[in-house]
Amino acid sequence: MYKRQTLSGGGLLLILTPPLHAWPDRTDPQAGRIAPWPHGPEAVSGRFIARFARVLEHHPGIAHLRERAPIPCIEPSRPRSVLSRPSALDPTEPATLDQGRAIDAILHTARGRAHRPLVLIAHRGRGKSAALGIAAGRLMAAGAAGILVTAPRRGACDALFHHAGLVWSDAERRRGDLRLGERSIRFLPPDLLCSAVAGPTSRQGMSGDGGSSQSGAELLLVDEAAAIPVPLLTTLLARYPRLVFATTVHGYEGTGRGFDLRFRRVLDQRTPAWRAETLEEPIRWAAGDPLEALVLRACLLDAAPCGSPR
Repeated sequence: MYKRQTLSGGGLLLILTPPLHAWPDRTDPQAGRIAPWPHGPEAVSGRFIARFARVLEHHPGIAHLRERAPIPCIEPSRPRSVLSRPSALDPTEPATLDQGRAIDAILHTARGRAHRPLVLIAHRGRGKSAALGIAAGRLMAAGAAGILVTAPRRGACDALFHHAGLVWSDAERRRGDLRLGERSIRFLPPDLLCSAVAGPTSRQGMSGDGGSSQSGAELLLVDEAAAIPVPLLTTLLARYPRLVFATTVHGYEGTGRGFDLRFRRVLDQRTPAWRAETLEEPIRWAAGDPLEALVLRACLLDAAPCGSPR
């Protein structure tokens, strides 16, 4: 079953650390996972811990409780009323106006003219995967033959399949996919989708208006698209006439910027009628949540080149 653990609005996050000034000099036991043989964890630099300690030391909204020191007064942030009551949210309906527009855009992509892909762009926690799932469920409930889903790993699609199953409630879950008779929402890894096994190219075996392929899929949903190599994305773009790419383009990994710079050029060249939708309003967090600001700063999730918009 799909579950997500988050801090409830108005709550507190407690982080137990060594003294911040001494923490970078200590050996990180987790560093053993990345230390190349024959080196041990003590050989790995503590630069990330040093930076993390600096962020914790100076970030606003953090109270420091030190041993044998007076306990400071801590005032939790005020929760946004709807997010403080998750049960009040209907998971089969959009939680924000942004998400509603994204769902409408996905439905339009599936039902409109072929070779006009959609790109959903947002920071984490804005409901991209849920929007994909709700739209997929609505399409299947309305009689679509099938939808394909791909991502860098199967677990990345848990939220998508969770929301799709809530909307397409008649479907049965089989090995993580959703099926009803011959109709299905199913996951396939990107490399298999790009192979001849997954079906014909968009110019072979499809109707003249760019209809569904012989695989029976009317739409391909690509979640966490920035983590998939651009050559694979380019092959998917050529093979499937109706696609939706959902991605985060900010972050320390660099893949988001690669998607933003390199794959946008591919879209401009091969499918100039593509469109983009940006989701700004948070769902996982309240707007302006101090914990999100800390996570973005500490983990470089809002990293962007100098001069570019965040």
